[in-house]
Amino acid sequence: MISVVVDGGQTKTEVMLIDGEERVESWLERPILHPASSEGMTRLTEIVTSLLTKLTSLHKGKNSYQLAFSLSGFHGEAFIVSHIQNLVQTFPLLITKTLVIPDYVGNWSSVTNGGPGIVILSGGGTIAYGENEQGKSCRLGGWGHLLGDEGSGYWFGLETIKAALRSMNGLTDITPLQEVVKDYFHINQEFELTHALYSGRYSDQEIAFLLPKLDEIVQKGDPIAIDIIQTGVSYLVKLGVKMVEKLGDIPIYTSGGVFRALSIQKEFLHQMQVKGLLVKNHTIVKPAYGILRYLELHKKE
Repeated sequence: MISVVVDGGQTKTEVMLIDGEERVESWLERPILHPASSEGMTRLTEIVTSLLTKLTSLHKGKNSYQLAFSLSGFHGEAFIVSHIQNLVQTFPLLITKTLVIPDYVGNWSSVTNGGPGIVILSGGGTIAYGENEQGKSCRLGGWGHLLGDEGSGYWFGLETIKAALRSMNGLTDITPLQEVVKDYFHINQEFELTHALYSGRYSDQEIAFLLPKLDEIVQKGDPIAIDIIQTGVSYLVKLGVKMVEKLGDIPIYTSGGVFRALSIQKEFLHQMQVKGLLVKNHTIVKPAYGILRYLELHKKE
């Protein structure tokens, strides 16, 4: 039995094939898009079809597979599950189970090992999810960057761009973020930046990747950059506070690339301590293994 795990996020989609405890193959695909977007279901179809095509080429006539899809923007919609199952049925493969779960559930399973706990996830988007000893679950956030996602990589990148524009326009004191953004987008003037962004030349992922640059400027003490970090982190802390109110005093974990930024790690711990809350760890986990664990626990459903 080969387990196939698809971790579909907003910055990338990672596919892993696991035979027992051994990873036999892995590869990356383009990011999953929100299923409600004009390209969302098309992108999902492309990724699932690509996976099934590859499995068919690897098939030796005796392999059986169980599939687990952990998808960004998915909250249990039946039409998405049916769409994936219909695609699976069109390929000549022995599939014993197809599981589709939200990406935050896979992350939660990874960091908590399936036990009681809260995970605050900040990567391309922002969401919090947890389950307590009584099996009660709660999700907060996860609305996407048009309606929320404060404290996400995209949010920090966009706030960096806004700060640079205000600096370039003379609306605020000059900040080093101005030159950072100019260099990053290869522009010299304000209108060039707005044109580059509104034309769609740069993806959400590329905007999110401004975060390491912002982190560097924070380390140098720029007050405008520091304010951006403090504001974004305060939202992540609010998620943690509200999750504890709803689920009780259970372990709190973090996950996602945003927490790689040293300034965010430090500020997050500080603000959580002020609220009287402790964070269990800052480990960057591999969601695929949590998804696999979740699949094993629910293989009979």
